Amino acid sequence: MRPTLLTMSAFGPYAKKTAIDFASLGSDGLYLICGDTGAGKTTIFDAIAFALYGEATGSYRKTDSLRSDFADGATPTYVELEFSHRGKRYRVRRNPQYERPAKRGSGIATEHANAELEELDNPEAKVLTRVTDVNNKVGELLGIDRAQFSQIVMIAQGDFRKLLAAGTSDRGEILRKLFGTEPYQRFAYALDDRRKRLRGENGEVNNQIKGACSAVRVGGSEDRAQRLEALSESAAPNAEALLGLIEEQTKADAPVLERLRAEGKELDGQRSALSTLLDRARRAEGLERKVEEIRGQLGPAGEAVENRARELAAWQEHSGKAREFTEAAARLRDQLVRYDELDRERAKEAELRKGLETADAVLGGVQKNLDLVCRDLEKMKARRGDLEEAPQNLVRAEAVRGNAQRKMSDAQKVLESCNELARREGELGQLGDKAKNAADELLTGEVALGEAAKAVEALEVRRKELSDAPALAAKCKATVDDLEKRKVAVEEDCDELRRRAAMAEEAGKSAELAKGAYVVAVREYHEASSRAADLEGAFLDARAGILARDLSEGSPCPVCGSTSHPHPAQLGEFAPTEADVRSAREASSESRDRMDEASRRSGEAKARRESAENELKALVERVGTLDVVESRLEQLGKDLEKAKRDLSGSEERAKELAQAERDLSSARDASDAAAACLEELRKASAAASNELAAASASCEEFRASLNLPDVSRAREQADTAKWELEQAGRDVDSARARVNELDDLSKKMTDLESRKAQLEGRHKRAASEQAGAREALSASSAKVKTLADGLEFESGVAAKAEADRLEGRGLRITEGIEAARKALVDAESGRDKLLERAKTLSGQIDELRKSDGQSVEEVTSKLDEVGARHSEVEDAITSLTARAAANASAKEALEALGERARKIADQYGEIETLAKTATGQLSGKERLSFETYLQARWFDRVIAAANGRFSVMTNGRFELERQKGQRSGSAQSGLGLDVRDTFTGKPRPASSLSGGESFKASLALALGLSDVVQAAAGGIQLDAMFVDEGFGTLDEESLALAVRTLTELSGPDKLVGIISHVEELRSSIDRKIVVEAGREGSKVRIEGVAG
Repeated sequence: MRPTLLTMSAFGPYAKKTAIDFASLGSDGLYLICGDTGAGKTTIFDAIAFALYGEATGSYRKTDSLRSDFADGATPTYVELEFSHRGKRYRVRRNPQYERPAKRGSGIATEHANAELEELDNPEAKVLTRVTDVNNKVGELLGIDRAQFSQIVMIAQGDFRKLLAAGTSDRGEILRKLFGTEPYQRFAYALDDRRKRLRGENGEVNNQIKGACSAVRVGGSEDRAQRLEALSESAAPNAEALLGLIEEQTKADAPVLERLRAEGKELDGQRSALSTLLDRARRAEGLERKVEEIRGQLGPAGEAVENRARELAAWQEHSGKAREFTEAAARLRDQLVRYDELDRERAKEAELRKGLETADAVLGGVQKNLDLVCRDLEKMKARRGDLEEAPQNLVRAEAVRGNAQRKMSDAQKVLESCNELARREGELGQLGDKAKNAADELLTGEVALGEAAKAVEALEVRRKELSDAPALAAKCKATVDDLEKRKVAVEEDCDELRRRAAMAEEAGKSAELAKGAYVVAVREYHEASSRAADLEGAFLDARAGILARDLSEGSPCPVCGSTSHPHPAQLGEFAPTEADVRSAREASSESRDRMDEASRRSGEAKARRESAENELKALVERVGTLDVVESRLEQLGKDLEKAKRDLSGSEERAKELAQAERDLSSARDASDAAAACLEELRKASAAASNELAAASASCEEFRASLNLPDVSRAREQADTAKWELEQAGRDVDSARARVNELDDLSKKMTDLESRKAQLEGRHKRAASEQAGAREALSASSAKVKTLADGLEFESGVAAKAEADRLEGRGLRITEGIEAARKALVDAESGRDKLLERAKTLSGQIDELRKSDGQSVEEVTSKLDEVGARHSEVEDAITSLTARAAANASAKEALEALGERARKIADQYGEIETLAKTATGQLSGKERLSFETYLQARWFDRVIAAANGRFSVMTNGRFELERQKGQRSGSAQSGLGLDVRDTFTGKPRPASSLSGGESFKASLALALGLSDVVQAAAGGIQLDAMFVDEGFGTLDEESLALAVRTLTELSGPDKLVGIISHVEELRSSIDRKIVVEAGREGSKVRIEGVAG
């Protein structure tokens, strides 16, 4: 790739369109780019890189700052580069995104980034117009990306010193980008991450096994307890041993649990029989109390019968009045037809009265409108008399306005001549101000030059003060990273403590709830068992009544065989059925199942609570209590905040250092620019004075050529003429308005005459309608009076209401008699039922009193003894069941954890050595990662290519060599760089080279890197190279050697461009691109070429 023509417009310091013809510099050798500091030498390189890749060369130059501050709003910003490559010519054009004045209106518009690429020798080739397409095509053509371009074609300021000054880590980052070794780095990191994850998973599994170990329960053997304790205290408990211990305990508990359950079942039978005996005695006592209650209710029941009989007799005395009320209501209902006719006539009368009122209102409204129309007609006739002369007045007013217009035109011409003179005098004043401002700016420029020199001196002092900032920031960053890792670990401990405490608390609550549920289930079982026994006894007691219920006269009795049944047994009101007894037995069985289930759950919950408490205890022993961990976390937080503040302060100092370096560069540029600006200001001040003198002479000459009155008098005459013209216009408008008013008035009078005739006709019709409405109303009122005579009530509604009231009174008397009769029957029935109930209960009491001779106290004592033993058995069963449940849960977890631990161990053994080898962490070996090993091979090639030039530039004294072998400390090695001094025959660090020697080594490395990258990129063809770096650190001999090296590099077909301020180079290199800074932007010229 060889650039032939570069065009820049409003780009960097180049305000206008600026073209550089690289083809005129020839096809080989060296050329120099020189000029003022800050004038835009590096911008030429930026423009080439931006045209090709859409980015500038230096890492600190951003594309959104490339538009020229010197350019006016109408000049577009773009770069256009014509170049040749492999025998073909191309043109690429780009513009960055920037803001410009809007083409319409006064706002700001954004010009978006665009790119075009075309092949000049092939008109039929497609022109690429998308930024992405252009980027891809340029990369395809050149075979290198932007980073490689900056290393092998266009070496930007400071970039080619990086490779010499970098350590292994930073140098590896540079080589990673250039030679694409990042996949090998990711591969090594992935292996190491996998190793760390497996190690973490192994620790996690061991902790989980320890947690499961704390959940294991043993008993009945001191040996088992000691073995469990030993496994619990082990750092990595053996899951297989724990599983064997659980199996041994399970086998030992099985026969004990079977024996206890058998005993519990036997105790349940004893308790059930004793409960039945006790319940029969208690039921008998309860029935006796019920009999006494019934006997107490019989007296009130008899009194209720007597009261209901008296109430019935009282109601029957009013039966005659009920008939009278019914007959009176019938008479009133017969008269309702006349009431309906009266209501209709009254409604008609009201409607006629409303119609008469409407007729009166219509007649009054028509009369009012008629009066208004007559009054308006009289007013309009009077106004028409006032407006009869309006047309003649309009003609006179228009004539006066014409005269005023002519006077106004004459006055305006005089005023324009006066204004021209005033304008010229104003320009003369502006030129005077301009000359004064130029003189002030000249003085300001002199002051600015002095201040710029002071700023450079102050910034150099500030840079020296901040030189230690990067090292301090790195140290603070390491401290913050360490504290953050420690804080995360403590936070995890804190969260785990809270989680374990919550689990223990929840397990405790669950255990209490399960225990309460078991107590409730036992009580419900006892109640259900007792109820089943009661119902079974009652069913047997009432069996005679059940048999007698189905007997009929003539059918044989199933007990005695008799066909006559004079006194059948009576079935009690509350006797249970066989279905009731069967349902009670099923309920008792279900409650027994629920009791057993509650017992099992209570045991499991107790085991979970003990497991959770033991796991929490083990965690506390390992990391401390929650208060201790939270205190530790709080202290770490404070330390971390302090470290972050220190880091922030050190980073701010590092930023201040970078800013100081940028400000120093800017200040130096500003100082150079201020000197150039001062010279321009001197020229501008002289030009302004000359322009003022010329304008003053011109103004006097114009004043003498005119014969005009005073400007104020001319303006007064123009104002008077303007006022007279405006007054005449107002008079014309007033006269025209009176003429228009006269025309409108005539039309309105014609309309009102027509309106008057219409209203008079409506008035006559309204009077006739009023008389007819009054006559109809009189006839309707007379008919209403006739219909109302002889009626008792005012309306049919009132008559109907009275009839309803009378019928209601009669109906209430009839209903009262029926209610009293029913209440008497109900009272007699209730008394009879009480008597029958007392008889039935007495029979049931006699049956229940047939006991086996034991008292209630004796049965209660035996029942308490059996209950106590039953509780002991249940507690033992619960304890064994809970232990079995806990061990079963622990067994399931341990089986899974043991299998997982075996798999992790197998995987970790495979990957540990591989990961440590790939990341350079093998103990006793050189700390050389897989990626660094590959980079070292590339670096060796770069060093070999660099030494061919470095040896020439140092007269054979120095050679570069890569550090090899293991170094002290834990840092990565393999890319360290030494320089071998042939004077001493010993290597030493490259950082020990002097400034000039460092420059030579850096240049040699950059050129060697260019050779290797170019070869690695697939034999790309690059016919140009650019070096943007100062040569001021070299002595005369070293400078000559460097120039000779670059000249040899150019060869017969490569052109090398150099930026430098060194005067010796300006005299030794003929071909030059000279950049000159100015107040309106920079300019370029080419020297030392033919033509």
